[in-house]
Amino acid sequence: MPRIIHRHIRFQVIDRCLRDTRREYHIRDILDECNKAMQETYGTVISLRTIQYDISILRKPPFCIELDETLLKGGIYRYFDTECAKKAFLMLDGVEL
Repeated sequence: MPRIIHRHIRFQVIDRCLRDTRREYHIRDILDECNKAMQETYGTVISLRTIQYDISILRKPPFCIELDETLLKGGIYRYFDTECAKKAFLMLDGVEL
């Protein structure tokens, strides 16, 4: 089970990666970005499974983020609609995960 204490940072990094339209992020790229942030902040790294779990959580209520399915088939992770994702992430501070 992923450590909940680090989840806020991971969600912020995942959000930044999914929002970036200048670069194509694959799951391993998102993992690398999360591990950079985790290493700088806590001196730890996380697993691929943790990122997969986090993304699955973000796709369910109350967040319900939508990924661009056409890109996802090619292994590229990106928001379908960044405005909806922005509204979902405004709830992050008030939600018990």
